[in-house]
Amino acid sequence: MLRVTEEVVNLSNGNKIIVFGKKGNDSIDITIPNILFQGKNNVLALEIGVKFSNTRINFLGSDSLAVIGKQFGAAIMINWTLLNRCTIILGKGSYTSGVLNIIASEAKSVLIGNNCLFSFGIWIRTSDVHLIMDLDNVNRINFARNINIGSNVWIGQNVSILKGTMIGSGSVIGLGSIVSGRIDSNVVAAGNPAKILKDNIFWDRASAHAYVNDEDYLININNLKKEGPSLNFSKLEDNSDSFISFVNGLKELDALSRFKLVDSKSTITENLVIKSNSNI
Repeated sequence: MLRVTEEVVNLSNGNKIIVFGKKGNDSIDITIPNILFQGKNNVLALEIGVKFSNTRINFLGSDSLAVIGKQFGAAIMINWTLLNRCTIILGKGSYTSGVLNIIASEAKSVLIGNNCLFSFGIWIRTSDVHLIMDLDNVNRINFARNINIGSNVWIGQNVSILKGTMIGSGSVIGLGSIVSGRIDSNVVAAGNPAKILKDNIFWDRASAHAYVNDEDYLININNLKKEGPSLNFSKLEDNSDSFISFVNGLKELDALSRFKLVDSKSTITENLVIKSNSNI
């Protein structure tokens, strides 16, 4: 267990923990249940006020960056492993019902936007770990790839998100899905592999467990707001190494992954907006 009470905590071998978002006389008191630094020059950046439960963060390589925004509601539960020159960024306002498992390896990144909801048993990984080669020319065919998840995304129970996945803002991924590839914004997708089942949707964070009639679901439309601007996804994919820099990582934190993915034949553009009923 490690307790952080200062804005910068310098550890051995150039590893450090940085707390951002402090205003005025705000006090810093963050407890990380389990954290391991095995390599050199790694940075863990935490937004002031973030709380952890049942958490393990493992830096098993060097020159990696993890950024974690303040959660929504209860303490977040994560099990993260970063190898060499990897990046994981979790935006602010996220909620975890169970432990969110992420493995970032082969110098790739996992970028997650703001106000996301994660159920139980979720695994996200940038690599297959073991190599698969073409029998004829011995060329590798299963290269690692970055993963990008937009803002206001709801990931259901026991979902696996594989290398190269792009999930647009405002979407829902159904229980037990295996996601590989591109999922547009504001859609429901499910299955193995996950496919779009319904488009033009948005979802509400409130639990419906206690509802007893058809009118209980009605949402105050005045709570709707627009999320933006969007970020050009190509910039993230082509320049992922820039996120190894702590400064660049924080610069992108508020804008990252608020991208809108529309028809799969379309190019990704900037300055689009996402519907959301989030009050965060």
